[in-house]
Amino acid sequence: MKIPIVTLVFILLSNFAFSQTTDELKEFDQFVKAGIEAWEVPGLAVSVVIDRKVIFSEVYGVRNIETREKVDSETMFAIGSTTKALTAYCIALLVDEGKLSFTDKVTDHYPGFQLADPYVTRELQIGDLLTHRAGLANADYLWVMTDFTSEELIDRMKYAKPAYSFRSDFIYQNIMYAVAGEIIHHVSGKPWWEFMQERIFDPLNMKHTIAKTCLLDKSEISSNHVMPHYKFEDGFETIDFMVADQIGAAGSVWASIDDMAKWTKFMLDSAIIGGKKLLSKEVFEELFKPQTIISKSKFYPTAKLTKPNWTTYGYGWFQHDYMGRMVNFHTGSLSGLVAIIGLLHEDKLGVYVMGNADHVELRHAIMYKAFDLFATGGNRNWNEEIQNLYGQIREESTKKKKMDEANRVENAKPAHPLVNYTGRYTSPMWGDITILLEDAYLYLQSSPSVKLKMDHWHYDTFKTISDSRFHWLSDFEITFNTDAGGKIVSAVFWENHFKKVDGGKTNNKIK
Repeated sequence: MKIPIVTLVFILLSNFAFSQTTDELKEFDQFVKAGIEAWEVPGLAVSVVIDRKVIFSEVYGVRNIETREKVDSETMFAIGSTTKALTAYCIALLVDEGKLSFTDKVTDHYPGFQLADPYVTRELQIGDLLTHRAGLANADYLWVMTDFTSEELIDRMKYAKPAYSFRSDFIYQNIMYAVAGEIIHHVSGKPWWEFMQERIFDPLNMKHTIAKTCLLDKSEISSNHVMPHYKFEDGFETIDFMVADQIGAAGSVWASIDDMAKWTKFMLDSAIIGGKKLLSKEVFEELFKPQTIISKSKFYPTAKLTKPNWTTYGYGWFQHDYMGRMVNFHTGSLSGLVAIIGLLHEDKLGVYVMGNADHVELRHAIMYKAFDLFATGGNRNWNEEIQNLYGQIREESTKKKKMDEANRVENAKPAHPLVNYTGRYTSPMWGDITILLEDAYLYLQSSPSVKLKMDHWHYDTFKTISDSRFHWLSDFEITFNTDAGGKIVSAVFWENHFKKVDGGKTNNKIK
């Protein structure tokens, strides 16, 4: 029997395409392995989705460098701020159901919400919560250093001074996503994490995903998760979890690579699962419309390499142009844990990366390599380029530290005996902190779990000392002020003023 020439050509082309894809997958795997070696990542998981299919899903390394337990496809990593896209999708579901709109005022659904500026309080819309344009500074140290609940944390924002004019700029703001979580609760009647479980995790059959870090100790699947790692002078060490449950809707989800591949496919496929559309086309597309322009100075350093013509933020997505395509992506970063998701909708291509080492930017290299290899045809050495880029950033940071050292006044003793600095200090936004004296060192305690050792810098200024538990809170300055009589009356750090109050109980539950 003769095979028609058209059929034969089709078979040959199909075999060539399959072979080409196999070669590309091998090249991609080799690239990831080379990156892991270059960046010394303990554990990593990567998935690539093309046209509704997971074409690549691999895990590498160990969950914990001490126990050497292997990462597998069901191992849970913290997905960090890639959670924001899930929260935005939950808001979109409520929009689709007619229960709210992106332009509704926040106070329409959360009457007790208040910011320092009455005008912003009155005009702030739900869409503003999702796009980092509320006029507020970052304020992350507030939730990192206190034991406030989400509700208490949000209430404290009424004391946060505006950092820029409402909607005139972009400053990344996790706490406003916590407010979005409260909106979900107020409108649906269910906490955001229950709503997310019912409307995302269950329909997508994400069986190895949980919404809050605190559930790691209670979940039946809790044993299979990574530990966070930080690189010190002697190499990587495991460190304590950085719990983000206070701002949960901004970044507290944990998931496996298998589950995040399902989410990636879902976001590429217009929210369709099993042939059923879970979100209308109009509302789905709204998620990816540019909402806020981001200046170059506030975008990712990788823009120095990709050289985009525009940089924006949608509802839970960073955006830029690359090789003629629109990229929607987001990173996730908690202490010792990283993630990234990247989508090229017109190519039906998505990539998700998760790792257990602090700010290992191999994640960016893998994302752009996937874009090039499976869509754009680029052939750049992303590992080398991004390593060089972040090496330059580290060098700049080192130079800045040396400049700080040069400005330090040598041999300037504290103006007072150390015991005089001790006591309780308070501010409306932060509540209470306590300055303690132990073993000839001052300590700043801002909650039962956060106690920072300080070293004298010069005069009445001290700096926190880095250690393995609180490395992300190291090397910031605390300056003490005195009145005309020379008595210490206040302390200042991160532009927050704390009035000294002797005696009494603290309202941050410090024990």
